[in-house]
Amino acid sequence: MTTARIEVDRSSGDKDAAFWSAQEDGSETKPYGNVATAQQEAARQKDIEFRQKFGDAGPLGLSGFAFATFLTALVNLNVHGVTIPNIVIGPALAYGGLAQLLSGMWDIANGNTVSATIACSYGCFWISFAISMIPSFNVRDAYPSLADYNHANGLFLMGFFIFSVAITLCSMKSNVFSLTLCLLVNCTWLFLGVANLWTEESGAPNNVLLKCGGVTGLLVSFTAWYLMYEGLANRQNSFVLPPNPDLPWNPSRRSHGSHIN
Repeated sequence: MTTARIEVDRSSGDKDAAFWSAQEDGSETKPYGNVATAQQEAARQKDIEFRQKFGDAGPLGLSGFAFATFLTALVNLNVHGVTIPNIVIGPALAYGGLAQLLSGMWDIANGNTVSATIACSYGCFWISFAISMIPSFNVRDAYPSLADYNHANGLFLMGFFIFSVAITLCSMKSNVFSLTLCLLVNCTWLFLGVANLWTEESGAPNNVLLKCGGVTGLLVSFTAWYLMYEGLANRQNSFVLPPNPDLPWNPSRRSHGSHIN
């Protein structure tokens, strides 16, 4: 991925692509000096024109993920005495699931492979989570006891914990809030996964770990909403532009500074 492509991502407003483009091919971007070549400038203009045909789907995926996580976290924390998670089924299917899956498809159209993988995977996560709670699918009835069912849920969550760790490694050169979100997601899946594997005598998930997962889940949702707003807000539609600095070792930050100098 060239520096010209990174500059395109910044100038075209596709912030999510700018976060990831520097490391999609596994290599660091090399600064090209003070003057771009004619070929690079032509590619830059062509990419700008292409991206103007599509909106940035990142905020849609983030908002769906944030809401579904927020609602699930409140249930895990038993807010207002709510303990039955069935209220999550609808948002998990439509907003956290379908909307996020579609945003991943648009990310593929925009050439953003990493964000597409994240959005599609978590969209499928929420759809799978909702299906497991729908009685007609008989997922719960297939297990002889509540403990067995929760142990299976724990294995499911630990699988996504492993996936989230891999995504975190791919976000090490992004920006402060993207990396923060990944780390919080890791903590949430780990807490909830272990809570379901290490059940109480009644077979219910471990209450302390479940509450810890609820707290980190709330932090995940607020961080995702922050990134959603950061992706939507600009000088044309808002007076409040939230900061989201690049990490100090972000190669696109270094090459961007070299280009300016």
